[in-house]
Formats: sequence, structure tokens, C-alpha cells
Amino acid sequence: KVTDLENLIKLYREESITTYTELIMGLPGETYDSFLDGTDELLRVGQHDALNVYHCTVLPNSEMANPEYVEEHGLEIVRQPVHLHHSSPFTDEIVEYNDITIGTKTLPREDWKRTYLFSWAVQSMHSLCLTQYVAIFFHYEFGISYRTFYESFVEFAKNSKHTLLNEQFDFVSKLVDKTMAGGSWDVVIPKFGEIVWPTEEATFLNVICEKEQFYGEIRQFVGQLINKHNLDVETSLLEDIMTYQQNMIPDPFSNKTFTIDLDYNLHDYFLNAYIGDHLPITTGDHTLTVTAEQAFDGDLEEFATQVVWYGRKGGRFRHMNVTDRSRDEVTVG
Repeated sequence: KVTDLENLIKLYREESITTYTELIMGLPGETYDSFLDGTDELLRVGQHDALNVYHCTVLPNSEMANPEYVEEHGLEIVRQPVHLHHSSPFTDEIVEYNDITIGTKTLPREDWKRTYLFSWAVQSMHSLCLTQYVAIFFHYEFGISYRTFYESFVEFAKNSKHTLLNEQFDFVSKLVDKTMAGGSWDVVIPKFGEIVWPTEEATFLNVICEKEQFYGEIRQFVGQLINKHNLDVETSLLEDIMTYQQNMIPDPFSNKTFTIDLDYNLHDYFLNAYIGDHLPITTGDHTLTVTAEQAFDGDLEEFATQVVWYGRKGGRFRHMNVTDRSRDEVTVG
């Protein structure tokens, strides 16, 4: 039950034990709305760091492969080369294939693609922590659902021409079109090594080296979100949120130890949010000292291997060793 899951996630997080949740996209009976609402519910109960979405594979001799079942549920199935995450680029003459659903009676192929793009946004931006703090803030303070936040993000990335986000969106959108016609999902980014990356990890790697530009565009997205929902957010608080968000994400170029100066108690605020407690935001002088697990000195391959590949289920997408020196706090509002 969701309430049991929420309590377990809170318990494990209090004990610094990593959890992860896996979803299958494209199951018979699922709809665009039901999948997005289910994802929203998982984020709401605290599954922030490790949400993994997989395709629905039609296995030989399974009930789902039965022609009568296929007809009953209107399954649209395509044969694709097997996508082996973190493998070397495929060179074998013998290609292995999977049959996956790319549409059902309740999830037509257009909705399947929309669902995939939403899951890409949630995994790359939230689960890999690029916008996780921002989304949590807007959810806790203004009731903006995670579904609304990331649907809005997808639209922003789609429509913001000539931007880094639009470039990433277009790449993924075209990749989905190719795979729906039977093409391969494999993405290789040579500067990060000869490794096959899933789309959300490829997006993370592509934007992490352009951190200033990326967060400049996220500021634009947040501004649109605030205007659309007529939200009242203090400019100084919003700037601190963005500063905290940008600096709490490991990158290949940061020093082993560095400091962040803030005017609000954001570190304690988010630590409490992760265990389901809503701590009031207060003002005060805060100096955070961040010590990274490892400094990469610009070594992109090592960063990609240690943080993205090995760290996907280990919570390495945000700095965990942080101390806060603060004084003179007062409650906001």
C-alpha cells in the first residue's frame, strides 16, 4: 500500500539506506493519466532518488504473447535490438532483439511517446537530482504536484528553441521515433567513454558540463511556472533555492571542498522534506561547507563511471557530506 511504502521510505532514509522503485511503461490497461498520476504519487511519498522506468517486454510463450491477448488489449508491438545499459557499443554480427509494446488499447502510440518523454524528464531531472530540490520546494510551499512540474518542464523544453534543454528534448524525441520504427536505443557519448547510456543518463551527462547555461534555462522555466500559477515567491528566496540546487549536484569540475553562502535554512529544510516533515523556512546567515566524495579534476570518463554508472542506485547525484554554520534565524512570513 502507498501508506506502507511512504513509511518504509521514511524509515530507510532515516537510517541512510538507499531504496529504489522500478516501473514498467506500456502495460495493458495503463493510460497516460494513470501512469503520470502513479509516478506523481511515488514522488509525493518520498521516492526521489531512484525511480527507474522500463519498457514492457513481450516475452515468448508468455500470456502477453498470446495472439488472443494481443488482440484483446490492442497491443502494438515492435521488435528492437536489445538495449544493454552500460555495455560497450555493439559490434557482434549476431543481434539480439526484444519485442516491446509501443501502444495499447488504452495507451495509443501517441500517448506512449508522451508518457516516455514525461518519464525521461522525471528520471533525468528529478531522480538524477538536476531539479529535485526546486520541484520539492514548489510542491511543499505551493502545492504544485510533481506531475504538473514535470509536464510543464517537458513543454518548456519542447518549445524553448535554440536552448540546451530544447536540444536535449529534440534528441530524445527523435530517438523515440526511431526506436518506435524498430531502431536501437543505444546512445554513446565518446567524451564520457565507449559506453552505452540510457537516455536520462545521457541527458544528465550532456547538461552537467554546461551547468551555468543549464541552470540559467531552469531559472527561465521556473519564472514561467511562477507566472502561470500566479505564485508569490520572494526573489531572494528563489535565488537561494537555485544556488543550493546548482551547487548540491556533483560535476566533473568542482573542488573536493567548497562553501555556499545562503540567507535561508535550506539545507535543514530539505533534509526534513526527505523524511516527510515540513520545516518552516527561516532567514539567517548560513554558510554550507560541502565535501564531495571525490574530486574528478575534469576527468569526464571517471565522473561518468563513478557517479552516473556506479552511483545510479547509490544516491551519488547529490552531495551528502554538508555542514551548516548558521546564526540569527527568523521565520519567513
